[in-house]
Amino acid sequence: MDASTNLVFEDTFKKASPELKELFLLIDKTIKAFGNDVTSDKTETHGYVRYFRKSKNRFLEITIQPRVNDLEIWVYSEKDLYSDPRNILVARKKYDCYGASFKIKPSSDWDYAVSLLKQAYDLVRE
Repeated sequence: MDASTNLVFEDTFKKASPELKELFLLIDKTIKAFGNDVTSDKTETHGYVRYFRKSKNRFLEITIQPRVNDLEIWVYSEKDLYSDPRNILVARKKYDCYGASFKIKPSSDWDYAVSLLKQAYDLVRE
């Protein structure tokens, strides 16, 4: 990862509120604790972070959105595969890949969000 890769993410991160920065760091730490096979990288042109299992199976992305004070989380498994009784996942298609997304604010239900993140991790094959 070269220096320009970090700049887009770092610029976006700097614009976030202290609460949003704290939320992102906590989620990042939580995701990486799901297993020792989790890796991440920052994209070169958009300010998001991608998470992988075994360095190749992407299972989610997080975009920091400072203007609306939330994180947008894209999961790489179809919406119907998740246990989501609150129905916060929105079915999406991105680059010919079906998945879902949801948004989380610093005031959101932490445990519920983590349950969706863990399901994303579990749904991706090792």
